[in-house]
Amino acid sequence: MVSDEPPASPDPHPGARPDTRLGHLLRLAQVKPARTYAAAPAPYGVGAHEPAVLAVPSSARPLSQVEAAGRLSVDRTTMVSLLDGLEDHGLVARRRSTRDRRKNIVELTIAGDTC
Repeated sequence: MVSDEPPASPDPHPGARPDTRLGHLLRLAQVKPARTYAAAPAPYGVGAHEPAVLAVPSSARPLSQVEAAGRLSVDRTTMVSLLDGLEDHGLVARRRSTRDRRKNIVELTIAGDTC
């Protein structure tokens, strides 16, 4: 009799305890740094997603909101929301570009640079 179901893939580590499998060990190795990363900006009133935004304007040249959004692979609406929160906490400032008045340039404030 022929079965329509694909054959079950053999367990590469039969009998291995789940806590010794590579995927599980990698997950455990990631947990502490992820918690530390999420907790670090809390004293500044910043959530877990904003630190990535703070890293973008600290690059060599100032970026527009659109360029920063592109670097982080987020849409413009999300970027505006993230920047609004950071600006409310005094960590970033937006100013009009002197070359193109349609663009807002994102810059770190002194507080944002030390964050």
